[in-house]
Amino acid sequence: MSTNLFNLQIRQTAINFIELKSNRIFFAPIYQRRYSWTESEISTFFHDIIISGSEYNFFGIVILKNVTTGRGQTVSKFEVIDGQQRFTSFFLLIKAIELTTAKKMTSKDKTKAESLIKKTNELLFTDNNNSYTPTLKDQDDYFEIVKLNYQANKTEDLINRKSSKSNFFFSLKYFMEQLKDFKISELRTKLEYLLADQYFIEVITKDISNVYELFKSLNAKGLELALEDLLKNELYNGLKKARTPEKDVALTIEKWDNAIDQIRNIPSFSIEKFLYYYINSRKDLIEIKDHIPELKNQKDYSPIPQKLLFKAYEAIINNVSAPFDLTEDFNKIIPTIKQVLNPENNLENEEFYSYSLLNALGVTKGISSIIAAKVNLKRTEYLSVLKGIELTCLRHNFSGKDQKALEDVFTRAIREIHLKNLTSIKNELKNSDAWKNSQNIKSGFVNRGKISNKLSKHILLRIHIDEFLKEVSSNWDYDQIQLEHVMPVSPNKSGTYIKLKDENKDNYELYCGMIGNHILLSAKLNNKLKNADFKSKKTGFKNKHGKIISGYKDKTFKCSSFIQKKTKWLYEDIQKRQDELAELLLKLDF
Repeated sequence: MSTNLFNLQIRQTAINFIELKSNRIFFAPIYQRRYSWTESEISTFFHDIIISGSEYNFFGIVILKNVTTGRGQTVSKFEVIDGQQRFTSFFLLIKAIELTTAKKMTSKDKTKAESLIKKTNELLFTDNNNSYTPTLKDQDDYFEIVKLNYQANKTEDLINRKSSKSNFFFSLKYFMEQLKDFKISELRTKLEYLLADQYFIEVITKDISNVYELFKSLNAKGLELALEDLLKNELYNGLKKARTPEKDVALTIEKWDNAIDQIRNIPSFSIEKFLYYYINSRKDLIEIKDHIPELKNQKDYSPIPQKLLFKAYEAIINNVSAPFDLTEDFNKIIPTIKQVLNPENNLENEEFYSYSLLNALGVTKGISSIIAAKVNLKRTEYLSVLKGIELTCLRHNFSGKDQKALEDVFTRAIREIHLKNLTSIKNELKNSDAWKNSQNIKSGFVNRGKISNKLSKHILLRIHIDEFLKEVSSNWDYDQIQLEHVMPVSPNKSGTYIKLKDENKDNYELYCGMIGNHILLSAKLNNKLKNADFKSKKTGFKNKHGKIISGYKDKTFKCSSFIQKKTKWLYEDIQKRQDELAELLLKLDF
């Protein structure tokens, strides 16, 4: 019957609606979005089934999870993982056929009409249960519709009144308006076509995390599941298993939704990143891993990988903690994580500078450690650890080691962070290769060659931050300071540097991009100097409009003032400064 992919049962042949529904009832889990089809989707749906006249119609993949409990049951229960919008529309169309039939019924065709109405009722209800139950917030509208018995004027007044506020009533009204000119015999024919000639590929899963992996790999037709939606459903199921009172279930789910909305509003940040950082910052990381088969017995603080996040949260909800505890902790920690990820932009804020440098380095693996430190340590201790993580990243960047080695350092430090032992945390960081071999770090720095402007600016600021804090006003922010290439990237055609570039373009670009060629200036001054020759940059010059532009001698930060003493600026000068900066970098400590 099936092919194994992501441990899913995939039926090899398409099946029609009769086969799909046979001895089954369906419901949409709580994590599903609400029914959202508008006239555009509904009209296409209706045309494909009722108007097109094609021999059959393929409606794509439906993904289901069998949640039947108990033995000897004649009806199986299935969660609709993907296909909710189509399922809802199918049952609304069936109801529209029923109501239209009832409206058209006369004494002459009463038998035919009653037979058709009986058929639609058998589809809408199975063993006295609703054949389909939408997601929680949609149930009131849907149940009101399926229970309707046609009464002249009264039924249509209700549908008209509610169609502007409810997608369910809108779709029902649309279907009934399109069906009004069909005879009862034609309505029966269309119902039979709906049941027999609409085909699906059926996928059944036992483990919802497998579906999540499938959706990350395939863009299947229908809803693309998000991890937070699946976790919401797991949370709901966990609350139900714990026999939580309905009011507390609703409160916990509301808190979950509020937390997710807050995370969604963090600029340039994804919910999945938050879920990754949060779980790997927890004190009970090893206990959580013990409940994940793939990680069981790994008695270390290596991070839980992204692909196992669902199983990790499943373990928290069902084994380690409790659904209510998870939502409470989420809401408590979100403000802290917001502060970590979006610190105030000014030079006096150590949090801003350190986190910005981590971004410049492209290092995100240390963020779980930063979150843990922010939550568990006193502010002075936290800032010390934050700087330690930053400098470890910075030194590691020139060590030649891969990112995995750095990740292991940070995750080992989490254990000590939770124990609140500052000395042990510092020792853990300083036991890394980044701190053991200073000569190797210096060599990697000196020989690095071209470096990104963003990283270069951060390194220069980190080396000179104490000078800057004394020199500039307290309200200066990071963006008011700009990186200046002393030997210009695009030299003037009449200047001396153009000859160097023409001699060897590759060599020129290499030295031009080295940190030894960079200084820090006021953003306004740098914008005016642009690509002037070294002599002009030092003393100032007149622009093409005759306006005098100040040079380095007038507006240079203290850390860049050495450049005023130079009479030339060539490759050997850049290399010498590269060596000097390496020594300054290695002196930085925490």
